Amino acid sequence: AADRGPEIYLKAAEAYQKFIDAGEYGESYKVSDLFTLSARYLNVIATNQDPAVKENAYNKGLEAINMVLEKADPNYTIMQRKARIIRGFTGEENKTKECCDAYIATVDIAKAQEGLAEAKLNAVVNEAYTYVGLYYVQEKDVDTAKKYLEQAYTANPSPEFRSYIDGLK
Repeated sequence: AADRGPEIYLKAAEAYQKFIDAGEYGESYKVSDLFTLSARYLNVIATNQDPAVKENAYNKGLEAINMVLEKADPNYTIMQRKARIIRGFTGEENKTKECCDAYIATVDIAKAQEGLAEAKLNAVVNEAYTYVGLYYVQEKDVDTAKKYLEQAYTANPSPEFRSYIDGLK
């Protein structure tokens, strides 16, 4: 689909939104339908360059994922989706506290989830705490940045990552 451009993702999001809005199932549509809808909007955010389209997708994606969070049992993948929607919209150069909060909640939920494979937990911790650590680098709070980056490093060590952390001053 990526070779057909961002329009295909926008059409998919619009079609899925119409399915939800049609109300054929009333309020009994499944939470998984809303989760899927949030993924469609995340795709639009990731591929579309039009600021108005991205902002609309961001708002609708957040609305869908917040509805999932209200209705579903705690699950790290739901909170991670929220973080990714925020991150996709705000960009890598403009890390936000709102996204950090969603990522920290993601890790807390993942750590409490029974039976989660260590490799999966490490991937979640690495993604979340790398973002949070880099947010604090952006905010020039090196001590807090290192706290999170060390945890990300422990989850996914590499010589380059070690050098980066050691070079923070």
